[in-house]
Amino acid sequence: MPYTKRLITIKEAAAILALSPKTLYNRGAGTELLTMVRHGRVVSMIRQEVEAHVDNLIKKADRSRVGRQCPSNNLHLPRWLWASVGLENNSLLY
Repeated sequence: MPYTKRLITIKEAAAILALSPKTLYNRGAGTELLTMVRHGRVVSMIRQEVEAHVDNLIKKADRSRVGRQCPSNNLHLPRWLWASVGLENNSLLY
């Protein structure tokens, strides 16, 4: 197995998670279970844990979307406009 960088800085982790570094320092936004490794004044996080956290957030979002129609697929047009855009039988909405 090739060596990969196991520890990442708080700044790198914040970029991956789309959060502020201060949020990570304060253990906010559901990051309280992620491991912080301190080397004097330098604080790092484990890359694998951060990436697994992102994967879990994506899976959670996908599960919450099951059974709901994606807003981009729903045109939200009033019925009187259907004929003007070729939706007489509402075929694109189902």
